[in-house]
Amino acid sequence: MTRLLLTAFFLLVTQAGVAQSIDEEAGAVEPGATCEYLIAAVENSGLTFIRNGNRATGDKAAQHIRRKYQHFRDEITTAEEFIELTATRSLMTGKAYEVVLSDGQRMPLKDWMLERLQQYRDNSPSSP
Repeated sequence: MTRLLLTAFFLLVTQAGVAQSIDEEAGAVEPGATCEYLIAAVENSGLTFIRNGNRATGDKAAQHIRRKYQHFRDEITTAEEFIELTATRSLMTGKAYEVVLSDGQRMPLKDWMLERLQQYRDNSPSSP
C-alpha cells in the first residue's frame, strides 16, 4: 500500500512539473520582463510609429503602449496577449498601429513586435 501511495505521489509531482514546463514554454507565465523588453524596443528603435494616422516617436509610442499595458495588466498572461492588447490597434478607432521602417516601408506594429519577441526568445539564456 505504501509503495502504491509513493508511486501515485511521484506521478502526481512529475505531472505537475511537466505541466508547468509546457506552460512556461508556451509563455503562459507572467510576462512582465518580456513586455518591458518589447516596450524598450519600441522606445529605443529610432523608428516612427503611426497611431490613428498620426506619427509618433518611439518614446511617445512606448508611453502609449505602457499606459495600455497598465490598463490590461490583469488580462495579460502571455507576451502575445500583451502585443494583441497593447500594440495591435486603437481601441477607439479600430485602426491598426504601424511602424515606418528605416527604408520608409510601413508594417503593422503587431508584426514588428512579434519579430522582436522572437528575437528576444531566440537570444534568451533559457532557450533550448
